[in-house]
Amino acid sequence: RLARTFFARRPATTGVVLLASVLGRVTGILAFVLPLKIVLLVASDGISRWFQPFVGADGKDTLIVVLTAVAVVSFFASIAFDALTQRLAASTSRTILHSSNELAVVGNQSGQAQDVYAQFAEVVSGVLFVVAGFTVIGLVNWPLVAALVGALVLQFLLTAAFVVGSDRVHPGPVARFVTTDLGDYLQILSSINFLLAFGVILYPFIWGGGGSVMAALVSIIVLRRMLGVMVGTVRGTVKMMNRRPMTPGIPPTSSVRR
Repeated sequence: RLARTFFARRPATTGVVLLASVLGRVTGILAFVLPLKIVLLVASDGISRWFQPFVGADGKDTLIVVLTAVAVVSFFASIAFDALTQRLAASTSRTILHSSNELAVVGNQSGQAQDVYAQFAEVVSGVLFVVAGFTVIGLVNWPLVAALVGALVLQFLLTAAFVVGSDRVHPGPVARFVTTDLGDYLQILSSINFLLAFGVILYPFIWGGGGSVMAALVSIIVLRRMLGVMVGTVRGTVKMMNRRPMTPGIPPTSSVRR
């Protein structure tokens, strides 16, 4: 319902906010990954086969200059995209609040509207970023994606079984932990998933026939950022669900702490 409202009132600006939020996350990763690649490139004798079609086998110096420039641009672009997202979220939420009755009138309604809009943009852009992250990892290490998807599905089914089947008055210890300490629970799952992924990444180097160091570094960095975004997205979604009484006509749900 919020998505319909935001896109109906300000479709172009809402699209720009979501795009800027995703690009801010992507450029933030590039600003961190590219310096590592430059260090590896300087310490090596040649360049990887990935870059040879663009700069040739002897284009090491050119590649270092280009990657350094892209890293610097990515750093400042990440800051600019974050600032743009915040400014557009503030102005758009005020416009929607003044022209729509979809959001209930509450105390500090301007601040509440901005918070809801920013939370919506963060959740949607988080989902888009996770999908893009899985795509990137799948290009360099598809077994890692398969292992992560399997772990996430299993964790979701187990969590749903514990929570849905529990007594609301006297819930079991797992259901109580999920509903009262959701942040800690998600961090535990995130740590389990990272350790599982780390084992999958190390497998080719220890027991297999070898692997790509750069692919392993990219997988670890993107995965680490993805897991943090996934935790924030789930917490943001739960927070928005708990604020449903602010929107007329949508019944409230049971409260879950962040």
